Amino acid sequence: MKFIFLIILIISIFIIDINCLNKSISEKKYYFIKPNKDNLGNSINNSNSGYILNLINTQIDNTIQGEKTLISNVEIPKKSKLNLSIITDLKNNKLEGSSQEGQSFPTEFESKVIVSGEFKDEDSKDFIVSDIYHLMGLKDTNTANPKTIKVKEYYYFMSPSPLICNSMINCSNIIIDKVNSNEPFGFLEKFNEPYSKSMSLLDLNWFNSRLVTNDNNYNSIVKGYQYGSNELIISKVYINTLDPIDGCGTSSSSTSQQKQPKCRFGKIATYTRDLNRCPVFDKCVKKSPCHLGRPNCNQGYKLSSLPFGEKGCPKYYCDPEFLPITNKKF
Repeated sequence: MKFIFLIILIISIFIIDINCLNKSISEKKYYFIKPNKDNLGNSINNSNSGYILNLINTQIDNTIQGEKTLISNVEIPKKSKLNLSIITDLKNNKLEGSSQEGQSFPTEFESKVIVSGEFKDEDSKDFIVSDIYHLMGLKDTNTANPKTIKVKEYYYFMSPSPLICNSMINCSNIIIDKVNSNEPFGFLEKFNEPYSKSMSLLDLNWFNSRLVTNDNNYNSIVKGYQYGSNELIISKVYINTLDPIDGCGTSSSSTSQQKQPKCRFGKIATYTRDLNRCPVFDKCVKKSPCHLGRPNCNQGYKLSSLPFGEKGCPKYYCDPEFLPITNKKF
């Protein structure tokens, strides 16, 4: 009897914790944003319809749009570090929604940029942006037979379960929260995503830390469908573009703040990366000959490197091109 009471108590605490974790997310509304364009793909610039907002997860099917709002202008709060050009540059891209690598969309209302925010006032057409998410590039694999039955995909946040699972308590270790929904959160034991196997030199430690997290500053939005009762099949990942939020060496929690000793003559400093992609001093090593070749990144990614290992040779990474550079001095 005591054991049953303990289980009920744990589950109750678990539910309260989850509700608290997701409260700040669920209070926000998330939208696809794209420029309002004519049939030729040219941006329509007038005082009332510069951009289109489509509320995520409200679409009925692939032809009928959900809640749609025309806005005239987008702004960011004063002192915000958000990069507004990620949105304004959409007007210069006539390939939005095409089959360009990494930007293939099955529906006309989807976009490579997602925002949250609020209108300046009740009757305003100006939208104040609080968060910007950008689609991570991915090789276009949309080669399925059009007659094949297509599954319905939704957009989710994923977070770790606070409940400790063991042999006595069989539980799922991942929670999914449907974007813009009041539906109860769901549970997963695993997920499957295409990026780690197909995108070369992706920093997987960073990537995985953004997929499943309780940190609202770094949570990603994923598109996918549930397979069975415990697995999410992910097709797209949208990354929060303010990453890292405080830059490298400025956050009190960043390991990159460690004072880096100067290396003696003939030796160079080597580095690793933390979960924010920031350089972390490792040790001083004797400089050795290195291979001069430089790898190429997939479209939508930029090359980054750090002196690494016993020889101090460059270790290369391919980071999403819309994210800030974290190791400018190398």
